[in-house]
Amino acid sequence: MGGVNEISLCAENLVILEIELEVDSAMNFSHPTNAPKLQHVSISVMYPHDVRDIITWVGKDCPQVESLYFDMWFGDHPWAYSLPSEVPTFGHLRQLYILMEYNQLFDVTQVAALITACPLLQRLHLVVSPLL
Repeated sequence: MGGVNEISLCAENLVILEIELEVDSAMNFSHPTNAPKLQHVSISVMYPHDVRDIITWVGKDCPQVESLYFDMWFGDHPWAYSLPSEVPTFGHLRQLYILMEYNQLFDVTQVAALITACPLLQRLHLVVSPLL
């Protein structure tokens, strides 16, 4: 069956990025290149998308990001249950929203490393719920 498998963005003036990828999505997440003005990122991902790669990309390649929204559903993939070993500093991040569903493999205290990497954080919205 045909369709779009990947979209690559190169957008120098992109300020807001919202992406939602579901479990049965055949589309690969390919973060934008050359988006230096990106300020607001909203990403909703379900496995098998790698959250570590997304966090590393935003921290290293999006220096102006002020708000980051993550909606993560990990399912039963053990490799998805960890944040990057070295969380990059989010130098301008002021708002962090994390909505996460997980199973027993995820250590919720890993979120502390992400919060610590946001020295200017003013607003934190954290919702963590186990899979039923």
